[in-house]
Formats: sequence, structure tokens, C-alpha cells
Amino acid sequence: MRVRYDDISNVGLYITNVRECLLATRLDEVEELAIGFFHEAQIVWKGAFGTRIGISGATMILESIADLPVIRDLRTTFSYAPKFNVTYSFNESTELY
Repeated sequence: MRVRYDDISNVGLYITNVRECLLATRLDEVEELAIGFFHEAQIVWKGAFGTRIGISGATMILESIADLPVIRDLRTTFSYAPKFNVTYSFNESTELY
């Protein structure tokens, strides 16, 4: 399991000229909490071949706070990805996927 929290200030929309900030038209803050997991199972076939099957997933809670008090956004997302590998072991320290 993996947990990460980010608190990012000064996310904005700027008017610039040659990378110099002339005006900030909007300034926001972003807070993000991400919780992720990964699980894997390995099946060893006869000989040097094997299979690894796994799944990874993450839940993200994102809050955006704009400089305008009426704009406040809270979103929650979940994503997952299945994993599948066939392996060949040359020796104990070297595998080919």
C-alpha cells in the first residue's frame, strides 16, 4: 500500500512575456490525497517458465480551492490496471519477461 499527500499552492493562470510574470489572472491551491495498492501472484510452471498475474489500483481525492470563494471543487477517482507477464528464468538472478 502506498499513501501520498500533496499540498500545492500557487497553481494559476498567468500572463507572461519571455517567462516573466506580468499578471496573475487566477490563483488556486490544490490538495491531493492518493492511496494505491499492488498485489501479485506468481505461478511457476515446469522448468524455467512462469507467469505473474497482478493488479494495481489507486484512489485519488482532489480538492481545488480557487481564489474566488464560489469556486471549490472536490473530486474522487478510482483507477485500476491488471498486469500479466510470462517469464523465463535463466538463473536465480536473471529473468526475461
